[in-house]
Amino acid sequence: HLAWLEQNQQSRSQEAEGLVAFIEDQLCKLSSDIPLFSLHYPYHLMPTPLELQGIVNAFNAVEADPQVESDIWKSDDVLGWLYESYNNHKKAAHKASGAKTEYNKVSIQSQVYTPRWVVKLLVDNSLGKLYLEMYPDSEIKNNYKIAHAPHTQSRERKPLHDIKLIDPSNGSGNFLLYAFDLFYDLYLDQIENFGAEYNETDVPKLIIERNLHGIDLDDRAVQLAQLGLYIKAKRKKRSIKIDHFNVVSSDFFLPAYTEVRHLFENGQPLDEQLEKIVIDLWGDLQQVHKFGSLIRLEEKFNIRLHGLVLSEGVTLFTEENVKKYDLFRENFFTNLKKAVALNAARQGNTFLNTKTQDAITFLQLLTQSYDVAVANPPYTDSANFGEELKQFIDGNYRKPYKFNSNLYAAFIKRCYELTTVDGFIGMIHPHTFMFIKTFEDVRKYLIEHT
Repeated sequence: HLAWLEQNQQSRSQEAEGLVAFIEDQLCKLSSDIPLFSLHYPYHLMPTPLELQGIVNAFNAVEADPQVESDIWKSDDVLGWLYESYNNHKKAAHKASGAKTEYNKVSIQSQVYTPRWVVKLLVDNSLGKLYLEMYPDSEIKNNYKIAHAPHTQSRERKPLHDIKLIDPSNGSGNFLLYAFDLFYDLYLDQIENFGAEYNETDVPKLIIERNLHGIDLDDRAVQLAQLGLYIKAKRKKRSIKIDHFNVVSSDFFLPAYTEVRHLFENGQPLDEQLEKIVIDLWGDLQQVHKFGSLIRLEEKFNIRLHGLVLSEGVTLFTEENVKKYDLFRENFFTNLKKAVALNAARQGNTFLNTKTQDAITFLQLLTQSYDVAVANPPYTDSANFGEELKQFIDGNYRKPYKFNSNLYAAFIKRCYELTTVDGFIGMIHPHTFMFIKTFEDVRKYLIEHT
């Protein structure tokens, strides 16, 4: 602030010596990298100078407390702690109301801060172990606590920048922030010990734009996750420019199917059955602000198309039909992305354009596979589901295996779908799925697919 005042002397006469103007100036600069911090964002709320000064004083009081560690504000997870504290009264009010948990209350009801030691344990033994399966001689095994570290190579090597990790319920980004550190060490290991041609100054950008992925219902939580990663990258390279985050809020809206139908038809109307599939999936995509990463676009597409093939019968499934369905499958997700991009191009409002760009990122995240999935998902029992949430979970996670008894069970299924066949999953969850009868299908699925 003082350095800024030297360049903006006219602000000295403003209340609190232009503290609000200083913060707004910093947000404008930050918004070029993280659009969520734009002053044009509808939910943008700036405290008054008096309130802002009170916040600064409160921070300074914490810093002056001899019982508080001097570097507390440098901690990765301090934003997560603050955000959970900020939401505690909402969480308590929801619990006291005795109301069912509807989709718009999931992020409040289930928001639980994940301790760093738990995050470290799960990420080290998923991402770290995957790396050691490719490079068993790496020094990484001496620097991280990885159980049963392999001594021989058991996994085909792939470039580090192609290894993808996702947190499908990322909250304020605890898993992603720690994974950044581990990925950074893995890149250094590649450069120093395995002759990889990475430039160390490019590593933070590679990690954010290639390795780390996350989805959450909560715009504010995603804002904090992006900010946390941005700060980490800036600490490694001050001049870094992040072009794109793969950490996205699913709080966006799309137009009616009739406005994008022509993109799926490609100049030739779809037959009735194929159009039903497209309409159904477009309808799902319009609901992502309610259900986030639990939306199963690709999986549902394959199920519906397979069902259509079976319904037509073997005798009717001619070579011509085979070509038609193969072409439809090939073009569907390409056209889906075109439809979302078209909507983005139509938006004149900066906020609407940004949110529709989020939809494109969301589509990309849900239509690719990951080497590692990590999560501390919501734990909400089906008995406490609101009507819309129950209808969605039952419709998507009840057959052929029952994963609909608790939200964490649905996330177990979703993580399996998002990861490659030989990928790793690291999750925090209650131990109830191991012995309660209602989770019998979950156990059966895990045994059959692990």
